[in-house]
Amino acid sequence: MNICMLGVCIDSAPVLFALLMMLFDIVSGLLKGFCTYSLSSTVMREGLVHKAVYILIILLFAAFEVAQQYFVVGLDIPTTLAACIYIITAELLSVLENLVEIAPEVGEWPIIKQLMGLDGEHANDTEYRN
Repeated sequence: MNICMLGVCIDSAPVLFALLMMLFDIVSGLLKGFCTYSLSSTVMREGLVHKAVYILIILLFAAFEVAQQYFVVGLDIPTTLAACIYIITAELLSVLENLVEIAPEVGEWPIIKQLMGLDGEHANDTEYRN
């Protein structure tokens, strides 16, 4: 399924997956706040603004791809896909961080250690994880 604007079609799968990962992050963040007794409307508002910025970035790059078809803009790359890959990766790591805070034993899984960089010599050093 594609999203089409002005005769230019953009693959909707990366966009939908990025939106799904944002939803997973919101749900895991709420669950973390509930489980750690740290629900905060300020943190929730900041997180929602962050998600809104991600959505605006996707829309901006989609518009940029449409513009590439009509104007010489210097790039001919799928910018929406690149933005979605970044957002999906960032959201995945955020969801994993939330899950590790909810259930610390998950942080001991080898795949989680590798994805979050917890398996190296700086595993306990927050400077290297952030």
